[in-house]
Amino acid sequence: MNHLTTLLHDASTDGPTDHLDLDDLLGTARSRVRRRRAVGGLALAAVVGAAAGLTLVGPGGEGEQAPAAPPQVQVLTLEDAEQAEPGQDFEVLDTFTAHSTDEAMTGDFVRGVLADGTVVLQRYPDGPDGPTQVVLVGAEDTQVVEAPTGLGNFLGATDQELVFGGDADGLLLLDRERLVVRGVLDRRLLDSNHAAQPVSDGDGHLYVAGAPMGSESARPLFDVDVDAGRATELARGGHVAAYGGRVAWTDAYDAPVRAVTVRDAQGGTTDFDPHTGDCIGKGVGVTGTRVVLMTNCDDGAGDSEYTDVVNRIDVFDLDGTPVSRITGDELGPVRMTDRYLTITSWDDETAGTYTYDVETGGFLRVTDAMSGLAGSETGHGSTLVWEERLDGDAGATYVVARMR
Repeated sequence: MNHLTTLLHDASTDGPTDHLDLDDLLGTARSRVRRRRAVGGLALAAVVGAAAGLTLVGPGGEGEQAPAAPPQVQVLTLEDAEQAEPGQDFEVLDTFTAHSTDEAMTGDFVRGVLADGTVVLQRYPDGPDGPTQVVLVGAEDTQVVEAPTGLGNFLGATDQELVFGGDADGLLLLDRERLVVRGVLDRRLLDSNHAAQPVSDGDGHLYVAGAPMGSESARPLFDVDVDAGRATELARGGHVAAYGGRVAWTDAYDAPVRAVTVRDAQGGTTDFDPHTGDCIGKGVGVTGTRVVLMTNCDDGAGDSEYTDVVNRIDVFDLDGTPVSRITGDELGPVRMTDRYLTITSWDDETAGTYTYDVETGGFLRVTDAMSGLAGSETGHGSTLVWEERLDGDAGATYVVARMR
């Protein structure tokens, strides 16, 4: 294996390939979340997601194109969320601060939390166009790995490795113990314009989405055997996710979703129609008991310019039975663990970050304003990451907290 610095020496020099993160960090907050484009990126290592619910609460509030919610489904708007109380609803474990301007990026930008509680940071000592540092903040020590420009987006983690995607170099896996990397899917054009997620399934496989193929409404979805360094096409569709031996994918990209497929560990599959009408599919997630579908019901024409914006999140049992729905304007990105959804809202009336408990249905508002640096950082289990506003759009305080 090559050391990280050696392997990445020939990475793309066309500016930072951390497209999603740099788009998050530069420009105004609202244009940032609405303008991340699903073109020319790298792989999304697919993953988890979920939510749960029990009783009918209220109207969905989505656009005219959205069909009515089926009966006996929990339907929540952002106004239904309770205000979270620090110390009562969550415990703050750590905080980090960062600032970004056109010329400089200083401080610690949180990318995610691993299963053992390690916090993944990125630093940019020479600004957005220079090399980066990957920083692993553990309970007992901190490790710093030097990485040149071209490392790309942090996409998630397996049990042993961190997953990154660079425009020129495919998937790159950073071994946490030896701090070396190996490439997977070398120079294959894939899509990385999505939030990072925990990706470990314990079986050495990742599931990734290919880049859109022109005007086609389906794209290749790949099953990557990490040990063999080999990818096979799983299906053609829109989005893919995996957790607990199950894989779920949608049938269309940037278009209405007519079918969701769930494959179990034994290879059996279940297909169901999510009945989301003309709403445009924007993402999917799966846990051991739930499937989550994210859609935009106002974007009837389909437009990859708005890849992060959703206004409805539908939750189903594994057989496609509707369980719950969350609605709101200008939501995104939506981040997922096997226990929680973390949802951001950019709407003036409901701006902030919300958490939804997959086990209890608890719905909380944990911040009341959006930071200008909000992006794709994700948590693990009950440990979540969100941003608090600092110095306007130029800064953020990242909060790592354990929900109670």
